[in-house]
Amino acid sequence: MKWLLIKIIIICFPLMLFLWIFWQNLVPTGAFKIIYPIGTTSSFIDPIVPKLRVSDLIGLQDGSKVQQITGDPTYFFIHPHRSFKTV
Repeated sequence: MKWLLIKIIIICFPLMLFLWIFWQNLVPTGAFKIIYPIGTTSSFIDPIVPKLRVSDLIGLQDGSKVQQITGDPTYFFIHPHRSFKTV
């Protein structure tokens, strides 16, 4: 009985992992939300460029950080993990 349980776990774990990864890539809701705290690195969002048109990080009293855009145009690039019709 013990070996049967171990075999079931060995078979089910990779299957569940595959299904979870498939679900993440599928994005069945059609919306992929990315939260990017300023001052951190993200594999999905590049920093705002050019650096000359963006201020340094400014810390607020509540502990959050902001970055002021001082000129136009500025850009950032989003790297979604699959293609979407609109971003």
